Amino acid sequence: MKEFKPGFRISVFDVIFIFIILAFSTYFATYDLFLSVMIFIPPFQFFFFCNLFRVQRKREIIWAVQYALIAAYLYHVYPNVYLLFSISSLVGAGMILYEIKDPGYHGIFWTTLNPDLKEWFVTDKETPYTKRDQS
Repeated sequence: MKEFKPGFRISVFDVIFIFIILAFSTYFATYDLFLSVMIFIPPFQFFFFCNLFRVQRKREIIWAVQYALIAAYLYHVYPNVYLLFSISSLVGAGMILYEIKDPGYHGIFWTTLNPDLKEWFVTDKETPYTKRDQS
């Protein structure tokens, strides 16, 4: 049986990875601000998805695909840092809001947003609305 561990999580690998991304992003900022932001946004968005809000993997992938498409388009056609950040943040916020409504939501503030989680977890209810992965 799966172990019940909802809420915020972080590992040593997460912290090291964040510092590496910050270093790369800072380095590239001296050459190309847009490229720097392109490097910075995905890891931090995934930090929110994986560690804070514990978003389902398929929603992470949807966000990643939209980000890659928008970033590539903007980089070649209209490099605008604010537009890239705004669009990716709005889509990310939408994914998080959608996740919070899921009966299996187990991210931060789960005790307030999903007080029935423990019961859901024990009975492991799978519905068409929520088919949980192992995130």
